[in-house]
Amino acid sequence: MKTTRRYPSVKVIREHLLAVGFTADEARIQAPQLRWAMETRKGLVYYSTVRNLYGVEYIALPDGCLANCEPPDHSIGYANTGDTYGHTLVNVDGRYVFGNWGDYVERWS
Repeated sequence: MKTTRRYPSVKVIREHLLAVGFTADEARIQAPQLRWAMETRKGLVYYSTVRNLYGVEYIALPDGCLANCEPPDHSIGYANTGDTYGHTLVNVDGRYVFGNWGDYVERWS
């Protein structure tokens, strides 16, 4: 059975935090905590809090629009940066990625 990594590594998380303005010490401290939050299904809320963003929002996607086309209903959750294309943490059907939610909406509109 093929498994897909559902969470970025602590190294990838740390690199992302540095790219969005965290200091090296802040990124070193926050990266493992954010990884733990992702594993406990609280990643978006934690990320929004530590970056002082505008909360978490969700967008429902129509069935069949994701590559694997598996039910049930699909959704995208993201920490709201206030910018459609702002770099943030996105959750697509339980898989965490760094990116922006605008690209997903464009892809399936």
